[in-house]
Amino acid sequence: MENNNLGLKDDASFTDIISHYLKYSILIICSIIVCIGLAILYLYLKKPEYKVSAKILMKTENKGFNFELSDISDYDFSRKNNNIDDELEVLRSRSLMQRVTDSLKLNVVYYEPGLKNNELYKDSPFQLKIINFKKPGTLSIVKQKDKILLKDCNSDYSTSIVSGQPIDTPFGLITVVYKGNPADDCEIKADIYASSALPLLDISPVSKNSNVVELSIVSPVPEKSADIISTLVNFYNLQALDEKNRLADQSIQFIDDRISLIASELSGVERNVEQYKQSNRITDLQSEADLYLTTGGEYDKRIVDLEMQKQILQSVESYVNNQSNNNNVIPSNIGISDPTLVSMIEAFNEKQFDRNRIASTARENNPILKERDSELSFMRNNILKSINSIESGIQISLGELKTKERSFNSKIRNLSTQEREVRELSRQQGIKETLFLYLLQKREESALTLAMYSPNAKIIDKVYTDPIPVSPKKKIVFLFSLLAGLILPLLFIYLKDLLKYKISSREELDKLAQIPVLGEVPEGKDVYLKSAERSGVTEMYHMICTNLGFILAENENVIEVTSTIPKEGKSSFSANLSFSLATLGKKVLLIDLDMRNSQYAKIMKVSAKHGMSSYLSDDSLSPNDIIVSSPYNENLKLAIAGSFPPNPIELLSRKRLDDFISLMKKEYDYIIIDTPPVSLVADALVINRISDLCIYVARAGYSHKSFIKQGNELFNKKKISKMCFVLKGIKVKKGYGYGYYNK
Repeated sequence: MENNNLGLKDDASFTDIISHYLKYSILIICSIIVCIGLAILYLYLKKPEYKVSAKILMKTENKGFNFELSDISDYDFSRKNNNIDDELEVLRSRSLMQRVTDSLKLNVVYYEPGLKNNELYKDSPFQLKIINFKKPGTLSIVKQKDKILLKDCNSDYSTSIVSGQPIDTPFGLITVVYKGNPADDCEIKADIYASSALPLLDISPVSKNSNVVELSIVSPVPEKSADIISTLVNFYNLQALDEKNRLADQSIQFIDDRISLIASELSGVERNVEQYKQSNRITDLQSEADLYLTTGGEYDKRIVDLEMQKQILQSVESYVNNQSNNNNVIPSNIGISDPTLVSMIEAFNEKQFDRNRIASTARENNPILKERDSELSFMRNNILKSINSIESGIQISLGELKTKERSFNSKIRNLSTQEREVRELSRQQGIKETLFLYLLQKREESALTLAMYSPNAKIIDKVYTDPIPVSPKKKIVFLFSLLAGLILPLLFIYLKDLLKYKISSREELDKLAQIPVLGEVPEGKDVYLKSAERSGVTEMYHMICTNLGFILAENENVIEVTSTIPKEGKSSFSANLSFSLATLGKKVLLIDLDMRNSQYAKIMKVSAKHGMSSYLSDDSLSPNDIIVSSPYNENLKLAIAGSFPPNPIELLSRKRLDDFISLMKKEYDYIIIDTPPVSLVADALVINRISDLCIYVARAGYSHKSFIKQGNELFNKKKISKMCFVLKGIKVKKGYGYGYYNK
């Protein structure tokens, strides 16, 4: 069957979609206005947030503690091979943040009461000091003449105090003092926190391989953010300086102890030399021994060097074996000549420094701390083994030198015993003097190092506040509100259409129907049987009558009317269609074959002795016995259903019905047959054998969309041969379309 102008397009056009949504234009406009209004309210209430940032250079390498005086100019007393990630964790540490909080007094936040609650960072007329904290909360502070009224914003607690006078409150022991001269009834609110109310601080390297770190805070109080960043960097450098100074102090203390001991030993050796010379009355040695003394001096020097190294190693060994020094570093700059031992001590010191740093913030049972202690114990044993090995080598060298010295002394047996003894005493004196002077030099170098300060974090870019707020972005907020105002109603309409299960318009019927739509009837009275009445409804029935001429062939004039369920308006449609055809001068016979629920005696206000049920069951009756005239139009005749039979299907299946229709087709231009709904009984399907066209009626706002699919299925399965839809009860805007006829 060709649809022609009554057919349905498979897909709705873009114009149809736009037209559908334009029906809700008022809803869309109102939604946009509301969303823009909410955006304006949000921008009014939302505090602008600014980004405050600074860039610092983290120092991660140094030359270590062992240096000469010539190296002071480029000396940096930071930890060797420091890791940038470790330093970032130090910057984020709670202990450092707590120092910032205590310094800036950030555990109390003041703000003006109102919608915006603007924070008063340094402009608060009151200053609240927490002497003994109990719990966090929010206080309202109001000046009343000479007193201050305190109120708990979350309870009924209220009290008055005098400025500067401590008072015990549920939040703890606090004191409130004036800043400036606040006016009477001046009110602010104060949030009391357990630790601090720091805004979110972002600390991150500017690139993967860079030691430059950016510190940034986004908050509505840029001055507060700038102070936090500056104070944090200062405390970080002070903490690093404290660690450096502590290491330098330990080294100086060790050197001072050694100097005191060597000075005492040197003084004793000098007294021995003096006493020996006095007791033996020695003033000068014989000139002939000068040559031997010069040669023997070389051996003496080498023996002195080895003896000094031996004493230094013994001092270090004694220091390492002392249990009280387990958590201290081992001095490596006191003249140890063995490079392997120096490297081992420096590695131990680095590990000891990391262990002390972890111990300052971790508990004793911390697994990392235990691991460090185990590693340090292992390294300490290796150092002791290395010292013993070096001492053994020195002892062997001393033995060899002394053997050579004795061999040389055999050549100078003629020298006096006094000269030899003086030389031995002088050798001991030289050893002590050399070691004493060396320690004095190292102490001066350590003192200079302690006096020098090179911060770990060097500021590259000072604290900078971006004058453009990070949030809210007005353009983005307005754009989002505009899109939300547009999308939300469209989404609502889409979901409403998606969830709607009843037909509401001709457009929806066109989308669902797979067969032609004969026409539509606006909502209103169900039956229009006044020939003089002229309205949009009557004109639509005339339009349907006209469309019938395009669908029915020349010899086709039997029209069956049915629906899916009752109350969809098939009976009133049959009556109105019959009346409309009659007003056009057509001879029309309206047959009521709904033998289960007949309505036409009431609709047409007619009565008859016999109906279709009697005619089909009684062969003695003729068509004239059941056909009556309509009181509304002389061209319209009716055959009512009559009494309700017990076997409607059997009666409708009789050949007598076929003969009756064949006879009436010769006398009437149109035969309209009203049948029962197809979802309840099979009467309409049985009657379809005698009809040329089946009109399937649906009612807007009442019929389910599934009913249309059921009608399509009846046609596709050829249970009904020729078929079209009619939609009743559509809503038509006044003044548009059919409103023309209502003037």
